[in-house]
Amino acid sequence: MSAFGPAIFVSRRDGADVHDEERQRIVDLVREATARLGLKDENGEPARPRLYGDSLGVLLYSGYVYGQMPEPIQRDQDGLWTAEGDRVTAELEKAAPGIYTFEVYGVED
Repeated sequence: MSAFGPAIFVSRRDGADVHDEERQRIVDLVREATARLGLKDENGEPARPRLYGDSLGVLLYSGYVYGQMPEPIQRDQDGLWTAEGDRVTAELEKAAPGIYTFEVYGVED
């Protein structure tokens, strides 16, 4: 059974590559934002964001409940994940205005 959760994919507005030090700084900013916002995972525990995949994705959290939900409920959950991600990206934009672009959607972990 797979776990699923919301992820934020980050790229630089200027198209430059994001190197390791900057990648880590972005993850740190996401962690700070989720802590400030009090973001919780599906078990009510604080979100623990981490890098996701080869692109600059930051998985906010993941769990197994989504895979067991009926499709209409999954669509509702997708909307909730997008809203959570949008709250986090608003905080990231405040911390680093005009530097990054963001895409938020659910992913399989």
